[in-house]
Amino acid sequence: MPKTTSGNVLILDDDAGFRELVKQILESRGYGVVEASTPEAGMQVFSREEPCLIIVDYRLPKMDGITWIEKLRDSGRNTPVVFCSAIPCDSVTFNKLRNILRVSLIVRKPIIPGSFIEQVESLLPGYEKTYMQVSLEDGNAYQYYATDTTTQEMVQELAVIKKKMDLQRAIEIARLDYLKDLEASWRTLTELVDIHNNDKSRLDVLVEATHIAHRIRGTAGSLGLMGVSEIAGRLEDLMQNLDGREDTDQEIYWSEVIRLIARGHEEISTTAQQSTEIQEPESKSTVLIVSNAPDVANACQNTEVKTLARIELADSPQGVAESLAKQKVDAMLLEVTSNKEMSFQRAADIRLMPGNRALPLGVFIPEDFELTEVERIYVGASVVIPHPVQAEGLHEGIDALLMMTHAVRPRVLAIDDDEVLCRFVSSVLEGERIETKTCTNPSLALEKISEFRPDVVLLDVMMPGLTGFEVCRMIREQPELKELPVVFLTSKTSPESRSAAFSVGANDFVTKPVLAPELINRVMNQLNESSLKRQSRTRDPETGVMNGDVIMAQAKLLLEDHLEIGAPMSLALLQMDEYDHLSLVQGQFSARQASKRFGELIQQRYRSEDLRGRWSDGGYVLILANCDRDMAASTIQLLQEDFRRFEFHGSAFSFSTTFSAGVADCERDGSKLEDIIKSAHRRMKAAMQTSANSVGFSD
Repeated sequence: MPKTTSGNVLILDDDAGFRELVKQILESRGYGVVEASTPEAGMQVFSREEPCLIIVDYRLPKMDGITWIEKLRDSGRNTPVVFCSAIPCDSVTFNKLRNILRVSLIVRKPIIPGSFIEQVESLLPGYEKTYMQVSLEDGNAYQYYATDTTTQEMVQELAVIKKKMDLQRAIEIARLDYLKDLEASWRTLTELVDIHNNDKSRLDVLVEATHIAHRIRGTAGSLGLMGVSEIAGRLEDLMQNLDGREDTDQEIYWSEVIRLIARGHEEISTTAQQSTEIQEPESKSTVLIVSNAPDVANACQNTEVKTLARIELADSPQGVAESLAKQKVDAMLLEVTSNKEMSFQRAADIRLMPGNRALPLGVFIPEDFELTEVERIYVGASVVIPHPVQAEGLHEGIDALLMMTHAVRPRVLAIDDDEVLCRFVSSVLEGERIETKTCTNPSLALEKISEFRPDVVLLDVMMPGLTGFEVCRMIREQPELKELPVVFLTSKTSPESRSAAFSVGANDFVTKPVLAPELINRVMNQLNESSLKRQSRTRDPETGVMNGDVIMAQAKLLLEDHLEIGAPMSLALLQMDEYDHLSLVQGQFSARQASKRFGELIQQRYRSEDLRGRWSDGGYVLILANCDRDMAASTIQLLQEDFRRFEFHGSAFSFSTTFSAGVADCERDGSKLEDIIKSAHRRMKAAMQTSANSVGFSD
């Protein structure tokens, strides 16, 4: 087993474009990276940390890479080194690098990214990577449906695919960023050549121009811009032969230099026009469609449908389990067959899988198939799409389902005056399905927080006008924001800086330059911690439904919305029959287990837009959107039928139990929530007195 290795990879190169390329491909494989553009900065890194690997360019300002490596070895360090150069090594140089300076790898620029990263990985076999590896082995659903063989094969296949996609994306991002700066670099090169052409004594500008051409030669080639790389390489070779004399050979050289400068401008301009903006990591939601119907498959290929969401198709229980195990799904559409009970149970089972408690659900129904409104509400179908399925209908259905998911995605607000960093943060977090907004004006921080209501705030320390310390202090002065997690983005990591940040209310730090894996981990930690705190305050720990106070607050908001548009909303109070007697006869533990299963059943059924809460040991509250009390009562009768089928083990004997309910709505029982609750409670009491397993929905 290889020895465990940790730490950052140091990239020492004065070419920012090449550093960015190497950084992107290393980070795509989970390696931490630190950069340096000068020999002095490279040595200063060792005062802060010990890199696990160093990638050194041959041409550095004031000192070549070989001399820098000599100084490194003289300091007693045996850190593995990768030496990069656009100039081929002769046998003497090669021998010195490999045998005297103990360089692990010599790479010719332009590099081939895929081969380069594989060579680097071979030098660090035991590296502890900072991102989570692809794993499909989590989740009860997958373990239920899949075999060990399937799991292993999928893990291997996905790991290979993920590596290829991450590497390709890293190269694309680096190429686009490089193209934005390449035109400016070429203009600078042109200006320097022009200065030297007019004043042959200015050898300093010739040296600088040659150095720029050298950098472009290596980096452009590594990024696949071979035309630009070739032109820059020929320029570098020619300029090394310019010596200020006025002879015929020099005139020929100058003529070719000027021609190549013009060709370079043309090549860069053409490449920039042909290169489209790299899309941000897809923040599109994922919709799982469980169907093997040809019309559904055809509709999924529609361009507008594919633009709206990432479609994942499955045609079997195993396919469903595999999809849910490998990714987060934002909504689901499944077939309802002639066997309604089996279809309803499949929907209920999906809701029991971890993370799918509030999953928005839609159904496809066959032609001439009757799915009543009561059944639709009870099975939890927010959307119904009849066969034959058309692309327009599928698009509308998916759009409606996704509207329900956006309100529950975690939210992060990034406050930083650097627009580039804001775009980077947004790109990284949106790729993790975190809704992200940015604010580049710190004076608007409180306003943006009020509008967006984020779950976490990322806050830069050094900003014009207001510092991050001042913004954090303002946040903590708001009573409703005292527990809002704040993560500082800072290049200052001294104990004094950390102490100052914690004193104004920071929760954590992300060190600049920001690494994507670290950013994700820090934000996820804060989201998870915040979610646990919120759930402990708002959710019933046994069933996961809302606590009484929380659901009442949510109910008020929902009622206001329904009254505004004139739509019905019903409220039902559900109480297990003779719960106290059951606790005495079967024991309190058995009674609570029955009540817990009751709450889980309520959670499995109904739509994602409906509210569920607990108001007593054996009592629950159910609030149904766009549903009057008559229809709500009919759905509760289906719930009663399901609940009666359960058998529980008591201290005396096995038993089954029932519940009774009272229902009221905003159309006939008043426009105030208190009046609706009173009506529902009165009817529940009357139903329980009449007989067990009853529903009261009118006086």
